Amino acid sequence: MPYAIQFYDATVQGQVLALPSTLLARYIVLEDRMVNYGPHMGLPHTKALGDGFRTTPQRR
Repeated sequence: MPYAIQFYDATVQGQVLALPSTLLARYIVLEDRMVNYGPHMGLPHTKALGDGFRTTPQRR
């Protein structure tokens, strides 16, 4: 089941979209992986924070 990416607010989304083109391209590739794999992307992209945290897929 695909996951959904939600920005904290429009300001954060605008800042991400204003990244230099090389960083934005890398973000887009990683975002696609996040949507498809969620927290199961594996290292070096994911690492537990303390005891970790729970995530649930977004229902569509």
